[in-house]
Amino acid sequence: MPLALPLSPIFWTIFRYALIAGLAAAAARRADPVPRDQRVEDILDNMDEGVTMRRDEETTRMAAKIGRTLRFGPGGPGLSMEFAGLGRLKLRRL
Repeated sequence: MPLALPLSPIFWTIFRYALIAGLAAAAARRADPVPRDQRVEDILDNMDEGVTMRRDEETTRMAAKIGRTLRFGPGGPGLSMEFAGLGRLKLRRL
């Protein structure tokens, strides 16, 4: 009589993450490439860290930049992450 193979909850968690990663990789392969505008990249690189907001008569502009560095163990490999974004809200009365 064959024994039942118990699958631990860790297996299902790993399976779920692998499935999501596979779907994300397949979607990235099918997506059309977006051209990179170097002017925008330079602006995002030169932004100060934090959140800023500016209001004019017609527009409100926001900018945010947050950066973090993670290190895996003392003196081990590291990972640097940066989130930067620009936004504009323009309202006009018609």
